Amino acid sequence: MTKTKKLNMELPKEGRFISSEFPILRENLCKIDQALADVEEKVDEKAPTKHMHSIGDVAELEAALDAKMAADKTFTFADLRDVEGAQDAANNYILYKSSNNNFTFGSAISLLGKHQHKTEDIVGLDDFRAKINEDLTAYYTKSEIDQLIALLTKKPIEILMKESGPIPFPEGVTDDTEVEIWAWGGGGGGGGDGGNNKNGGGGGGGGQHARVKIKVSDLKKSQTVQIGRGGSGGRSNGNWGGDTIIKGIICAGGGGYGGGNDNTPGGYVNAYGNRGNGGIGGLGGKGGGTWKNNQQDGPKNESFIFSGGDGGAGGGTNGNDHGGHGGNSIYGGGGGGGGGKKNSKGGYGGNNGGGNGGDYGANGGGGGGGYFRGKDGSKIGGDGGDGAILLKFFI
Repeated sequence: MTKTKKLNMELPKEGRFISSEFPILRENLCKIDQALADVEEKVDEKAPTKHMHSIGDVAELEAALDAKMAADKTFTFADLRDVEGAQDAANNYILYKSSNNNFTFGSAISLLGKHQHKTEDIVGLDDFRAKINEDLTAYYTKSEIDQLIALLTKKPIEILMKESGPIPFPEGVTDDTEVEIWAWGGGGGGGGDGGNNKNGGGGGGGGQHARVKIKVSDLKKSQTVQIGRGGSGGRSNGNWGGDTIIKGIICAGGGGYGGGNDNTPGGYVNAYGNRGNGGIGGLGGKGGGTWKNNQQDGPKNESFIFSGGDGGAGGGTNGNDHGGHGGNSIYGGGGGGGGGKKNSKGGYGGNNGGGNGGDYGANGGGGGGGYFRGKDGSKIGGDGGDGAILLKFFI
């Protein structure tokens, strides 16, 4: 027997008598009627489709609304969770969009980084160009720039004194005019081979360089200049280079003499002023401006800035057949090269005017440089170069 799913009513059956179906039909109609009555009762309990409620009828609505923010509430960036660094950002930082749609703060220059501008990005450039092309008044000419530079800088008047004598003062100087004085002592004379034609003579020491800047009023207190001459080269020992002096103002010591190969007695002697020391027989003289008084210390052929370079040792001295090279100097005279031992090569003069040592039978040491170059050694030592004074008046 088949029944409906919802009301469990028996369905008609084929082949059954109609008289048998009527009772079943009456029962099913009663079930349907009861179901409709139940539905109508439930519908009557519900509110109409179109109806209204007051806010008070909605349970807990007022409490929920009171917990919400005001419609006109405002926020700072520090209140926003997705703005990184808002609270820690420094003054004058700017806000920019970073990755993942977040915002952060940084300095303006850090955002620009390395970059270039086109000429059209420069405000007012075209107007400025037009003004230049129109009246040629918006720039300085080369001559105008030269005049401005001349007003800001003083070109000195230079006077080179190669002879002893009175100090020349150019026109336009006053007692307040500044003058820079550069002085060079004379180079020491190189030592000779002593006539035995075996070992070489030592090179002469270079003259010292000294400089000072004073007022003309101070220079006038000492009216004369003494120029140190280069020491003459000798067959045995050479001779001292002379000191260049403006009394009470400046003294540039002369270079020490080169020792002769004949082993003349001596050794280092005390220099007076800033004169270089003389050499032991066969050793080079000390450059002007050095101070040594120890017979055991030989010249080391050092380079100097203001002091003169040391003279090179003669060949055959210290077990070396070749002559030693003269020491260099930046501003002073270079040391003379030592003469070579018989049939050996002489040393080169130091930078800044040291004379070369003689070689192959001409064994004299080279003269030390002053302002002028020392002479090369021959059978006798080379003469040292003369000193000089350079006056620079800033008028």
